[in-house]
Amino acid sequence: HHRRLDAALSRLTGKPFGEAPAKPSKPSKPSFSSQVHPSTEASIGGYAIRGELSHRGGRSRLLKGEKEGTEYALKLVADSAAARREAEVLRLLRRKGGESIDRHVVQLYDVIDDVLHDGSEYTALVLRLGGATLATQAVGLTSPMDKKHALCELADAVMMLHEYGVVWGDLKPENFVQCVISGNPRRLALDFGDSALLPHVEASGAADAAIPREFGAGDACTPPYAAPERLCAARRGESIRASEAQDVWSLGMTMLFVLTSKVPFSELDDDAIIEAMCDPALRVDVSHIQDEAARHALEAMLQRDSDRRPTMAEVLDRAYFRGGVSWRPSKLMREVATL
Repeated sequence: HHRRLDAALSRLTGKPFGEAPAKPSKPSKPSFSSQVHPSTEASIGGYAIRGELSHRGGRSRLLKGEKEGTEYALKLVADSAAARREAEVLRLLRRKGGESIDRHVVQLYDVIDDVLHDGSEYTALVLRLGGATLATQAVGLTSPMDKKHALCELADAVMMLHEYGVVWGDLKPENFVQCVISGNPRRLALDFGDSALLPHVEASGAADAAIPREFGAGDACTPPYAAPERLCAARRGESIRASEAQDVWSLGMTMLFVLTSKVPFSELDDDAIIEAMCDPALRVDVSHIQDEAARHALEAMLQRDSDRRPTMAEVLDRAYFRGGVSWRPSKLMREVATL
């Protein structure tokens, strides 16, 4: 174990990312998939079940449903509190952003309590049906412009969340899914069962007050993409205040994955990744990234000191993202105010 960890630390701090031979990474299960597997239930809450899209162990399952000729994704969540948290985050975004959020976030249509499926009880979230995730698409993004477009869409989504006071918390390629909006393909953010609000956001009601302002040690995050301060707090069994900087780090690691088509830390298990990330000496080396603008953006986003990371507005103002598909409410409002 220590030999593997030392080798990973050496590689990440002094050699190009992915240069050392790595064991084949375990395939990640996408949130949405084109493969549909048989389901034992005929219908749930009036939605005819057409099969199962994915199964994430005991945490959640994703079914394909249909109602009145329209297809939906039914996300079955075993933890009812997490399901309610996700629903409240999506409702908050809807209240604050209206229909504009549909360009960035998977839409919530319904919440169904006390769903019995295959002998287990779930809360069902009825969502827009999506296709492939960024995790599965990344290998097929061969041109630099295709990669840049996908990353600009993701950065736009993170910017929108932060504008409305939400920290995604589990930002990773698997949680960015291809959908069709008004006939046009677009990638949307999903999975907010472990999201939190920025501490300065004032609650507009009991529902908002129920969304935490910090991440608990038990909240889900994915070690290859999670910020080091979150992993270290979780390792100590402590909560940590939600901050934009945590999503910025995760965006940087996702960007590194898209640019290299290599899963971060693929040769380590989760415990070894957490141990490596909690080493103060660890730095993620990006010197091998040929695109200068992309490399400079990564260097800023992947600073170990969270106070030195840029905000999302500053990320989108960097050369790599500038001129993309950026939706920047704060900048637009500032420009309108000067007219």
